[in-house]
Amino acid sequence: MRVDKFLHAMRIGTRTQVRRLIKDGHITANGEPVISGKQQINPGSDTVFLDDVQVRYQQYFYYVMNKPVGVITATTDSAAKTVMDLFNTTDFRDDLFPVGRLDKDTEGILVITNDGALSHDLLSVSYT
Repeated sequence: MRVDKFLHAMRIGTRTQVRRLIKDGHITANGEPVISGKQQINPGSDTVFLDDVQVRYQQYFYYVMNKPVGVITATTDSAAKTVMDLFNTTDFRDDLFPVGRLDKDTEGILVITNDGALSHDLLSVSYT
């Protein structure tokens, strides 16, 4: 994986911001300065640091939420508050989505993830 894609996926910054961090010498991989965003790394075995903080790779994110009454189970809605609006800015990712649905007037447990395979397995009739 390209180091700039890795850093962008881990929410270090936009691609432009990541390129600036690399250019300014803030990024190291396996103890060596990264000089190009095109540099290839293995997220499972290589160590990447932003200054003195290690950046760890995580592909999938899982959240379990107790959905309150009055909130709709959707990623976006122009008229009503959604479960995605309940996330703080640190945890929010635009690739997250709710697994299944709960009515607006229903309270209950809801899984939110970016793992499409898990979502399919949980909702598939063949797994019930």
